[in-house]
Amino acid sequence: MIVLLVGCSSDDDEGGGDEGPYPGVTEWRCFEGDRECWCPGLGPNDEADSSEPRVDACSYANCYVYEEFGWKCTCRPEPFEPEDYWEHPKAIAACPPE
Repeated sequence: MIVLLVGCSSDDDEGGGDEGPYPGVTEWRCFEGDRECWCPGLGPNDEADSSEPRVDACSYANCYVYEEFGWKCTCRPEPFEPEDYWEHPKAIAACPPE
């Protein structure tokens, strides 16, 4: 007698993976200038550097997360609209996102 056990899963299953809402991101690194704060989502062996000071979190309150050759989070002091070239923009409470 042969018994086959087959399991199926969907990409939409909750808890099916540990990718979270930002696939590939293991660390956010934030840099803040006079008019904008930006945080690239870094994966293993990724690096990010800027002439702007590095901060733990953005102090500006108007923030979006989006894809642009990887995940980024951007905050500004005033409300703003997502840029046309951003993919999957989403308004969020702060950068880096939770």
